[in-house]
Amino acid sequence: MTTYYDPDNPLGHPDGLVCEDCLEVMDELGGYYECPDCGSYSYLDVKDHVRFNRWPARSHEPTLTPEVAWFQGFKVHEADAELHGMVGDEFRYHHPSRVVLLRRDVALATVIEVPTAREGIQEAVISALVYHTAEPKVIAEIAQDVNLTRERLRELARRSRTLDEMVSAEPGNGPGTTGTNAPVGTKTSN
Repeated sequence: MTTYYDPDNPLGHPDGLVCEDCLEVMDELGGYYECPDCGSYSYLDVKDHVRFNRWPARSHEPTLTPEVAWFQGFKVHEADAELHGMVGDEFRYHHPSRVVLLRRDVALATVIEVPTAREGIQEAVISALVYHTAEPKVIAEIAQDVNLTRERLRELARRSRTLDEMVSAEPGNGPGTTGTNAPVGTKTSN
C-alpha cells in the first residue's frame, strides 16, 4: 500500500519522527530532524525547484511527494554515484517513480529521471538494487526501462556482489553499513 506524506507526523509515531536506523525519537532542528543517538537525518527540506518543477516533470508517480520517495528509496552507493557525476551527500532510487533523489546537506536538491539519465547513473541504480537485494522483478523492470543488455546486467550483479563481500568482510557488517577499511580477505577477530 502506498503511504502519503503527513507533515504533522511523518512516521506515525505519537512522539514525533522516529529514526529509521536506530528507532529513537528524533529532535526537531529548524525544518529537519536529527537523531540524537546516531546522527541520521530522516526529515528533509525539499528545494522549491524540486517540489514544484523537477518532481512533477520527472517522477512516474507525481501524486507521491518527494519525501515519501526518499524514505522508500534504495541507497545508491556513493562511489558509484560520484563516479558517474552525481554530486551530493546521499543518493536514493525510488522505483515506482523511477527517479534518483539527491540530498545535499539536509535538503533534496534534485531529481534525476533514471530511464532518460546518463548510462552511468542508470548502472549505478541497478548496482544499488542488486546490492540491496531488491526483488528480481524490480531489477528486471528498470533494466528493461533503460534497455540494459543481459550481459551488462550480469556484470553489474557481479560487481555489486563483490562490493557486498568487501563490506561484509568483518563480523557485524553487511549491506547498508559503512563497513571497515580492512582489505578484503583480512582475518579479523571477534
